[in-house]
Amino acid sequence: MMRVLKVVFLSFISLLLLLIIALIIFFKTFDLNKHLPQIASQVSTSLGRDFNVEQASLGFSFTQGIVLQISNMALADDPVFSSKPFFTVDRVEVGLNLRALLWEHRIQVTDIFVDAPRVVIIRSAEGAINVAGIGKSTPPAGSFAGQPDTSGKAQKLPAEILALLVKNMEITGAEVTFIDRMVSPELVLRIDQLDFQVNDLSLSRPFHGMVKASVFAKMQNLKADADFALDIAKQAVHVTGFKAALDISMIDLDRLKKELPMVNPAGLKILGGVVTLAADDMSAGARGLSALKGQVSFEKGEVASALMPDMMKDIYVKADIDAKNINVKNFEFSIAGGKVKGTAMVSGYMGVPDVSAVFSADSLDLEALLVNYKLPIKMSGSAFASGDVKFSGKTPDGVMASLKADAQAEIKNGRIDNVNLLSLGVGKIPMLPGVLDSVMAWLPVDIQKDANQGITHLDICNAKLHVADGDILVSNANMMTPDLEVQGQGKVKLSGPVEFKVDVHLAKTVSDRLVEKANDLAGLKDEQGRIYLPINISGTLLKVKVQPDMQYLAKKMIASQGGDALQQVFGTPKAADAVNAVLDLFKKK
Repeated sequence: MMRVLKVVFLSFISLLLLLIIALIIFFKTFDLNKHLPQIASQVSTSLGRDFNVEQASLGFSFTQGIVLQISNMALADDPVFSSKPFFTVDRVEVGLNLRALLWEHRIQVTDIFVDAPRVVIIRSAEGAINVAGIGKSTPPAGSFAGQPDTSGKAQKLPAEILALLVKNMEITGAEVTFIDRMVSPELVLRIDQLDFQVNDLSLSRPFHGMVKASVFAKMQNLKADADFALDIAKQAVHVTGFKAALDISMIDLDRLKKELPMVNPAGLKILGGVVTLAADDMSAGARGLSALKGQVSFEKGEVASALMPDMMKDIYVKADIDAKNINVKNFEFSIAGGKVKGTAMVSGYMGVPDVSAVFSADSLDLEALLVNYKLPIKMSGSAFASGDVKFSGKTPDGVMASLKADAQAEIKNGRIDNVNLLSLGVGKIPMLPGVLDSVMAWLPVDIQKDANQGITHLDICNAKLHVADGDILVSNANMMTPDLEVQGQGKVKLSGPVEFKVDVHLAKTVSDRLVEKANDLAGLKDEQGRIYLPINISGTLLKVKVQPDMQYLAKKMIASQGGDALQQVFGTPKAADAVNAVLDLFKKK
């Protein structure tokens, strides 16, 4: 009996070994490439796009079981979007658990390894996405389940397919490119060095996945993980517990400017900080995001650019995000020794975003704010401001063109160097040459000192501003110094030109001293006994022209002094000649 059992056992072992050897020989000699044209044709018909595979083979491994290897696989794009491939991959390896297939009658993929896949997602100028057209054609009977049948209804996946389990899936060196043609120039966002790892991937139940990638960086600066659930029938994925962190301090600015040329006008010099996203619930598919609920934060941020007067530090942003809007509940940053705080709303951020914000700025160092602009005058003091801002667009030019704002600004403990407003105002009257010099000794010592040194101390300085159509409109501008009071209004174009009308009232004590020395100035006094000078300011911020209103001054002199005074002013013995001189001033104006 034992001998019989021994013979049976040895025979069984021999048959098993022969079967294994036969399987190995089969997998080693089976030429899968002969069937590739038929497989590629079936896939092309099901997906509605050309599909090609250069090489495929079956192998056998005692550790992996059956191993399928595919090389150089490509899926064409919709020709409406691009003539280049939508999806390519260098190499794919799939391992099948032979024991589970033979003894447990179930499909278990031990490993899937995908090397260097590349995907190009394109959004047209009309808002259509090239992903949406995949699988839209009507597949023949027996084609891939989950695609629409001739009735237009989605087929149900067989239970054995839904039970498919992949123990380990690894994607390395992936690259995802998003091209957005809704903006001009088109936006090209490329994420590369993308690694994706999944354990226990299933088509019927949630699984966990981890992602690492490079976003405009030489090394991986993005990390994310989440639980995923696939909806094959709807061609969508449901994500829960999503957490991601992007270290923008690792961004290569040269690469950023090359791939996103629209940021070049901003002149970015420094980027720093970490952006995190935590999404409790999110769904994505061929049509984009259909559901999203999460929180975004930006901490320890730093930004410096040629457009900003100083570096922004300690940037902190906290926001709620959904599929359409980003609600910034709080943002703040330090700049020029002060602090800026506020709230904001970004609507339609997946398209051309509309941004609105309310802000306040406290104790900004005015000298630090203006130092990089190389203005002909130097200003110092603490600046305060508050207001609201609205703009839309994805490029600096688009933002500037749509920018609208209303704000109130104030300067405390202010000072202007390289110009004394008293000297500038009185000394610009050509009808009274040398008046200021002749009376300087009669003015208070502190006023003489400021005039000689070209300094103006600001007791009060505030204004209201409105930004629209590329102009900064200034209204209710008030400035008070120990010597004079100024009210003005005008506009500054964002392109540079300046146009202002300013009313200058000299302090009464200064006015009395000037009139005491030069009686001709008495005609310029207002009802309060202050000398009044209307002044026009024009030119550009870097080259300002200051001119008194000559017509007004001449009329006042005529009204107060008459012909005799004009003879003295213009150095002519005849009153008629003096009047003609006044008329010449009007013509020059």
